[in-house]
Amino acid sequence: MLTLDETIAYIKQKHRGQTDKAGQPYWEHPVRVMERCQRLVDAGLCRPFALWACLLHDVLEDTATDEAEVERLFGTEVLACVRLDTRPDGVDYREYVERLLASGCREATCVKWCDLQDNIDPARLKTLPAEIAQRLEAKYAPVEALFREKAPWLST
Repeated sequence: MLTLDETIAYIKQKHRGQTDKAGQPYWEHPVRVMERCQRLVDAGLCRPFALWACLLHDVLEDTATDEAEVERLFGTEVLACVRLDTRPDGVDYREYVERLLASGCREATCVKWCDLQDNIDPARLKTLPAEIAQRLEAKYAPVEALFREKAPWLST
């Protein structure tokens, strides 16, 4: 398996040219997600392979990367987690999160929680146009409440 630093280089390549809603290089988002997740790993709430899944959580959804490549480079546990953290086409966001929470996979749950926390970070939202920030808050607030209900161990 690649090291975390090698994986960051890998996602920089995979997400090359992609930007987030604030116009920043997209690869910075998965790195922030991983940094948030490190605290959960340190607290014993999930296993360390979740850090790799954080970095890779959008590669299947947003790049030409396929599952075979992820499995070859990162192993079956990371692939399983990334699969759970990839919303299937046509599935409502809340329904997708409900399925993920029902899976019982702590690592995938930690990854998606950290992803959500990065997406609703007040400092990040301030960098966006007001209408986009409001739309994101409206989208993610009910899902954050769902996490607090179904996975209260995350916000201890």
